[in-house]
Amino acid sequence: MEGLIVARWRGPTTGREKESWALAGEMDALMERWIAEGKITGFEWVVGFTGRDGHMAILRGEPSALVALSMDPELLDIIMKATWFNDDFGWDFALSGSTATDAWPAVEAALEKL
Repeated sequence: MEGLIVARWRGPTTGREKESWALAGEMDALMERWIAEGKITGFEWVVGFTGRDGHMAILRGEPSALVALSMDPELLDIIMKATWFNDDFGWDFALSGSTATDAWPAVEAALEKL
């Protein structure tokens, strides 16, 4: 099981395209540093061409570490700016895995109690 923070947005807010692009550079710099420091295991941009949410940025790491990092002042600053510079910006915690049981570790235990 791997933890994820998944940020989604439709695109830059009209008139804020330059700020949105500059913010992407800030995010790249922070993620490169966090990878080097071992705080996260990976980071990627996903550019969507179909669907409602268009684009994503995905942070990967140990779930409890990501929860703690979600309150880091540098990330909170980026999230605040992202809400100003991008339409329909939002973010979520998620779990991923190569099997359903790996991604949803508590489901089997809960089903056994039914």
